[in-house]
Amino acid sequence: MLRKPQEPDTSTLGRISVAKYVLNDLMRIRGGEIANTLRFIHFTHVEKLLYFLRYYIKNSINIEFCCRVLYFIMQNHEGNIMNSPKLVKVV
Repeated sequence: MLRKPQEPDTSTLGRISVAKYVLNDLMRIRGGEIANTLRFIHFTHVEKLLYFLRYYIKNSINIEFCCRVLYFIMQNHEGNIMNSPKLVKVV
């Protein structure tokens, strides 16, 4: 039986930002499992993740990894992203 994932408790992040927390969490995924993991992300989460990826790339934070994540997101959600004028500007 599937359970709803728990929301992260931002009070326990300490000194790291939410953006850094998200990047650390993404980087914990093994290289070969990234495609399978990102395949099952709901589109509402994809929207939020795109904003984080934009931030990382603009600030030159782990660009190679971010581009790889972006590639897999675009493979799975290209139609939805291209139909959203807001997200086309982000990408």
